Amino acid sequence: MHALRSDTDSNTMYMMFSGEVTVADLSRLERTAVVAARVLDREFVLVTDVTDCVSVTDSALERIDDVVGQLKQFGLAREIRVVEETTSDRVRQRFGRMDADRGVAVDVVDAADESSSSVPERANR
Repeated sequence: MHALRSDTDSNTMYMMFSGEVTVADLSRLERTAVVAARVLDREFVLVTDVTDCVSVTDSALERIDDVVGQLKQFGLAREIRVVEETTSDRVRQRFGRMDADRGVAVDVVDAADESSSSVPERANR
């Protein structure tokens, strides 16, 4: 399952994944992400929340990676991944594979970190 929204005030796109994520769950992800990116200014931040993600298939990861790669043409400057203590190592590792050769800075923060709520604002500086 996934959800996506844009916040024009903070120039941030939020992408959340929960449960078991398969490529079938992501049929509208690309279209939704492009529409959401168009309302943001260049140099926007993508916050990817995987705190409730239990598992993700290889094909779903490829689709997510393709979509994030496309967001660069709309001005994606930084990605922040939100995890928590209960996020499985397997999910962390799988999303960690998406870092290669995208040219987008990626930070990983813990949802329990009291300063994580201000991460998008700090990343826009």
